[in-house]
Amino acid sequence: MMSESRWWDAVVPIVAAAIVAPVLILSDLDVLGRALVAASAALLIVAYFGFGRRLRRGGSTPLAVVFVILLAISIGVGVAAAPFIAMLQTLAYPLVWVSVDTRRGGVLGSVAIGFGVFIGFVAHGGFTIESLWEGILSAGLAVVFATALGLWISSIAEYGEERARLVTELTEAQSQVEALSRDRGAAEERERIARDIHDTLAQTLAGLVLLSERAGRQARDGRTDAAAEAIATIERTAREALA
Repeated sequence: MMSESRWWDAVVPIVAAAIVAPVLILSDLDVLGRALVAASAALLIVAYFGFGRRLRRGGSTPLAVVFVILLAISIGVGVAAAPFIAMLQTLAYPLVWVSVDTRRGGVLGSVAIGFGVFIGFVAHGGFTIESLWEGILSAGLAVVFATALGLWISSIAEYGEERARLVTELTEAQSQVEALSRDRGAAEERERIARDIHDTLAQTLAGLVLLSERAGRQARDGRTDAAAEAIATIERTAREALA
């Protein structure tokens, strides 16, 4: 996000200057016309750094409205002085679409920019059929193209975000499955060890029972030494089982 913001920070003044500079250098505009052209580019740059950058970080609707109005005014003023400044549309439309949060905002912003261009052509050529048609064609085609492109790019961006969200959810689900598998494996291992211990203890206890019975018989038969030896064996076996 930071690198993208810096990219726009560089592109906006460079492109604006590249469009305005030929008009200021090569055209035969009077002082007022040159001032309007320079003011047009300056207002666009100020609008971006004053409002557009804040919108890209998550601004409000009133902030977006002010930003779009300033863009429309800047281009309208420039076109009124020199129709070539309509080239600033190539900068204004993308700024609108990358700054607003919704498709509706992008469409309305594009229409506002187009209206500013139309007013600029009318102001430059006067209220004549020729200037009206020139403004309608220039602004209308630009609005249609910018809106179509903006909607298409927005769809791609939304698809990418949705896909990224699904990938994240899938990764989390896989992690949970792996954790459950590890837990299940640990539980199965504990059960196996418990069964082994149970079997070992059962065998040991069975042996102790047999030794106890033999010691009892030997004691009843008066073979005390043999009985004592059997009891010692029982004690030793029991201690080994507890170890």
